[in-house]
Amino acid sequence: MNRPANDPERLSVTLALVCEAFGVTVDAVKSRDRLQEHADPRLAFYHTSHRVMRFNPKHISRWFSARTRGAVVHGSKRAGNLLETDRRFRSRVEWVIEQMKQRGIV
Repeated sequence: MNRPANDPERLSVTLALVCEAFGVTVDAVKSRDRLQEHADPRLAFYHTSHRVMRFNPKHISRWFSARTRGAVVHGSKRAGNLLETDRRFRSRVEWVIEQMKQRGIV
């Protein structure tokens, strides 16, 4: 098990895990469309990188490119609400967090 060495690598691995959990591509999540099937993984990524890994929203938005700090903050809050109300979303995010722990990201 190799621990990611730096922040961009940790974010890349996290995004890959989120995409795997939701069954979408990285390009789809990074796109600017508002399709639910792409927005939910994006929210999950914001939540895991901001709330779980404790990255600054500004750092996440710069790495994610084309997103604002406010989008990350708002997305993280929306993800928190979804975690409380959507069982399927919660189970996917929990799987991502478990995988992050196994890989030494968190």
